[in-house]
Amino acid sequence: MEPHLHRLSVDDWQVFKAIRLEALQTESYFFGGRHILEIGLSDDEWEDRLSDPAEGSYWGLYDGDECIGLTGIKKHPNYPDSMVLSSSFIRKEYRGLGLSALYYQTRIDWAREQGYKDVHVAHRSGNDASKAANQKFGFVYTHTEPTTWPDGTMNDKLWYRLEL
Repeated sequence: MEPHLHRLSVDDWQVFKAIRLEALQTESYFFGGRHILEIGLSDDEWEDRLSDPAEGSYWGLYDGDECIGLTGIKKHPNYPDSMVLSSSFIRKEYRGLGLSALYYQTRIDWAREQGYKDVHVAHRSGNDASKAANQKFGFVYTHTEPTTWPDGTMNDKLWYRLEL
């Protein structure tokens, strides 16, 4: 297996839609139950998510020609010089192979190349795999927010920051 990341463009919207919906359905607890919200998006809405690289980017994780995962980065809503890591998913049969390091390094490098000053990441309380991955890259805990997730559950969101 030679997994590689491919930065997704508008032309990849169908692959993006398929892997994103797979992630939301199979890992609904960690993705906040968003499957019910996103399954009804139009094709144009899926394309729009990939249409402005200045707002952020998504990468598909491929094993050969098959997309087996997804990761993204987007502008922080409150800090214009900051980015937020998002949308990380790897199919279960490919987990535990160190592929999340590829996700982190690619997104951090991209943010640095774009001139951002820092990167933030958050996860639902209890997502120990996400915490372990961000700690390997030197992210520092900043705060906790009580959050009502789209699936209606209340659980803390833990935030971390990496200065670039």
